[in-house]
Amino acid sequence: MNLEYAPMAQQDWDWFLEKLPVFIVSDSSGVLVTSNGKRVAAWVFDNYTGAGGSVQCHMVVEKTMVLKYGLIEMIASMAFDTLECSSICASVPSDKPEALKLDKHIGFEEMCILKDALGIGVDSHIMRMTPENCNYYQTEQRAA
Repeated sequence: MNLEYAPMAQQDWDWFLEKLPVFIVSDSSGVLVTSNGKRVAAWVFDNYTGAGGSVQCHMVVEKTMVLKYGLIEMIASMAFDTLECSSICASVPSDKPEALKLDKHIGFEEMCILKDALGIGVDSHIMRMTPENCNYYQTEQRAA
């Protein structure tokens, strides 16, 4: 699978927001992932606090196969190397158990659960991942 990365155009934002209705804020920045001209994933970074701080990540994955072809490595590299963040944060709805399972598999740790934060009966799992906890980011290679 050959993945191509590009900034999101307006139609890509529309597609992303249809899949994952998040609030777009002033520093929201999105990257579209395509394979053979078809959208397979995208992520949005926002609420960046600066080097040494954190960034929030929202991710849509249409084809889980992209996970085996460097998607998480690319996200981690952008956050930890390019933006120089010490952590990536995410809010995962309790009614999306597959997303929670994926985030934990990648290396996110649950910091807390906000009861009914996203609606009655829909909690928000606040997740955090550091370079050391990311299962797809090699910190020892970067230190050399």
